[in-house]
Amino acid sequence: MKTLLTCLQDWLTCNRTAGGAYSLLHALTTETIKRADSTDPGQREFDAEDLAPAAGGPASFEDAKRWIDRTRFELFALARQTAIEEHFRAAGHSQALRVVRRSPRGKHRTIWYLEPYSLAENSSAADAADDATENAASDETARIRYDCIPPGQVRAAWYAKPLIGAGSFVTRSWRGLLWVAALLILIVYLLFSLLLLLVYTYDRRPLQTSDLASILLIAVLGWAVWRIWLRPFLWLIDDRIAMASELWVAWDEDAAQLELALDEKKRRCLQLVRYTAVCPICAGTVELRYAQGPNRRRLVGCCSEVPHEHVYSFDRILRVGQRIQHE
Repeated sequence: MKTLLTCLQDWLTCNRTAGGAYSLLHALTTETIKRADSTDPGQREFDAEDLAPAAGGPASFEDAKRWIDRTRFELFALARQTAIEEHFRAAGHSQALRVVRRSPRGKHRTIWYLEPYSLAENSSAADAADDATENAASDETARIRYDCIPPGQVRAAWYAKPLIGAGSFVTRSWRGLLWVAALLILIVYLLFSLLLLLVYTYDRRPLQTSDLASILLIAVLGWAVWRIWLRPFLWLIDDRIAMASELWVAWDEDAAQLELALDEKKRRCLQLVRYTAVCPICAGTVELRYAQGPNRRRLVGCCSEVPHEHVYSFDRILRVGQRIQHE
């Protein structure tokens, strides 16, 4: 048993993914290895209150249960069962491990554990994985529900904190005036850059290498100012939500969004948040990105594992999405 657990742990190490489902499978494997030598099989069974904290989730039972349900933990393992079996075969094993969920009746808690099964005699795991993924992929009405990580829990870069504060601020405040001043400075810079380029066009002296370098530098800096600062803010005003530049968040943070929302006093606030969901097909993490093509201002949810195939719409108010089928 311990050899099989070590083999599964090796597969997890080589196939790291983001999201709670991976963390749960990794935690289940690690905690089972700690109890692999026990003669009591019950020691290798875990309920939500045992499993979720080991995976970095909530500690209380009710919160842990809801968190595990949202991660679609079992779908994550089932969708990857074929790849796991191939890893076990390549390692020379005749058995593999699969996640089993037992839901007793009454007041007994649902438990999860890892069960060995024969690779030669039992192909039901692979068939179930294929059926689950095919059914999910063919369901054009598949819906997902987005979770919002609120302001303050998405860490901003240290140099962006004077503008964003603790993650949220009222637009009609001194920090809002600071935003307006910063944007005016950027607009003046762009106008000044355009004026410099215009001056170069009227200069009748021979063009030198330094002139070309200056024109290129002005053009690159002007594009960066427009792309990173001005365009997202203009889209934010129109759409009430826009992707935050990578420069806004800390280096170890995932992609985040800038959102205009109303607080309890109906004041307009600008806040740094993150909307995520769980892919109903492969249980990967769904992140917001801009769509491609004519609707490039539209935010869509893309699975981090298969970003061009598992794509979902995004409704900021209802926090739901539906799978977008490619034509």
